[in-house]
Amino acid sequence: QIVALIDTIATTEQGFLCHTEDWNLAVADELAGQHGIKLTDAHWEILYFARHYYLQYQHLPNMRLFVKAIAKQLGISYRTVE
Repeated sequence: QIVALIDTIATTEQGFLCHTEDWNLAVADELAGQHGIKLTDAHWEILYFARHYYLQYQHLPNMRLFVKAIAKQLGISYRTVE
């Protein structure tokens, strides 16, 4: 479970939200904070990309596709991404 502001939000055993409509900026910040991460603009760019992809295709891309798609969106060669 994630407690964001006054809401309790259901998550899976892996920490994914059970309902996509529960996602918002506060929830993303809370999830990151639980893992000791302070979200930067670079994080948000990736989060928005992943969310858009998921909403369009109803699944997350495999890692290879994900890296290629992010590199394309950012205008860099995926071969330089480490």
